Amino acid sequence: MCGWSQVRLSLFYPPLKTYLFSGMFILSSIFIFWLIVSSTPKKSIEIVGDQNKIDERDVIFARFDRQEGGQVFKEYSAIHLEYESVDDRIRQLPDPFSFSRNKKDPMQVSLAAAEFDFLDHLQT
Repeated sequence: MCGWSQVRLSLFYPPLKTYLFSGMFILSSIFIFWLIVSSTPKKSIEIVGDQNKIDERDVIFARFDRQEGGQVFKEYSAIHLEYESVDDRIRQLPDPFSFSRNKKDPMQVSLAAAEFDFLDHLQT
């Protein structure tokens, strides 16, 4: 009586298993060798046109680190009048880490604080 168990066992007959695994090993070795040998040379990056420097003072976090009335605040405000109204409206919003906010939604405040701590850690 020839059942499925005998058919399944015949697929893994020792010589067949040896041929399958050795064939897979040889093919994977050839593939890895091909990946190492046939790597294309890296092309250098060509910069076309003028390089524009970015004013990092435009970043929203840098804008809110400045104290109102300070020298840096006055200089930046004089140059970038278009941000003044937006910055004033955002400064009027409550602090996201305030005590009342922490009582209202402690999980959100903890997650936000952890994200900022992580970013601070990356910068140092």
